[in-house]
Amino acid sequence: MGLSEQAMKLRVYQSRHASADSQETDFVVNTVRIEGAQSGADIFQTTLEGGFLNDTAGVIRSDSIDQTATSISVGSHTILPLFQNNGTITAQSTRTSDDSNSDGVQDTFGPGGDAFGIVFEENVSVDRIVNTGSILVSAAGETSVARAILDLSGNVTVFENSGVLSANTPSNPSGLRIAADFSRSTSDMTLTNSGTIFGDVLLGAGSDIFSMDGGTLTGALDFGAGQNRFTLANEALFSGALSGEDIDLVVSNSSFATTNTSATNVRSARFEDGSELILSLQGNALNEGALIASGNVTIGAGTEIDPNFFAFPATGTPLVLISADQLILGDSWKI
Repeated sequence: MGLSEQAMKLRVYQSRHASADSQETDFVVNTVRIEGAQSGADIFQTTLEGGFLNDTAGVIRSDSIDQTATSISVGSHTILPLFQNNGTITAQSTRTSDDSNSDGVQDTFGPGGDAFGIVFEENVSVDRIVNTGSILVSAAGETSVARAILDLSGNVTVFENSGVLSANTPSNPSGLRIAADFSRSTSDMTLTNSGTIFGDVLLGAGSDIFSMDGGTLTGALDFGAGQNRFTLANEALFSGALSGEDIDLVVSNSSFATTNTSATNVRSARFEDGSELILSLQGNALNEGALIASGNVTIGAGTEIDPNFFAFPATGTPLVLISADQLILGDSWKI
């Protein structure tokens, strides 16, 4: 295969309003599409030399009815070093409804559809994603999935969020709400968050570092394989299930609230400078909800441990809050 001489090199700068919506149920909606092409052995490559920038005043919106809504999709044979959003990106699927028995209550509904903010497909070369604005995704339907960012290329190595990243499924409280899906990645990733993330964050097989400097993350955080590190500082707030291999957890002047129904397994953990550890305990002898470390756990000065019981233990059942190879206790911590 060869690279065509007709490869395009562009800079994309979006500072206005781009929207696409459907008033019918038959149409999949995709507002912005960037892609290369392949014809036989020739690859027609699209290169965004300066990357993609949605500026502060830029709005990119996609709305669908009972179908998939995607605001931005980047297809195969596209190269961009940076994708940056300083404005607003929204994707929303809605569902049809009908009052079939004319009692004034909507009682039959359409299937809805998945919603995607940004999708990087396979064979896309993208290294860095920066969000200082808002990426808001809402998917209607009982089986629909909301994904604010989906990277199928596995090539993103840097993700920075100081804005708002939200994935919601309003008609299905238990639906899949994925703020950022980097689960295809086999590279080491560096992620920072000082803004607001609502929805799950899924990482891949590399050794990843996720740092929160203030900010909030409400949703599951799955580090996947590798040797990983999760740090929270400056009044950061994490509330969700934590999973993955070999996690070193460092919490400084911040709140770590795990909603794991099974044990929260880490390699090591350190809580310092008046941090808060909130556990969701199931009240049995299986350590469900406990913090389990293969290495050391340090509970520093001023740390508060808050065990929340979702089931009361049977009489005589020993309960484990923290298990470690070595438990190091500082002064003035409390339960």
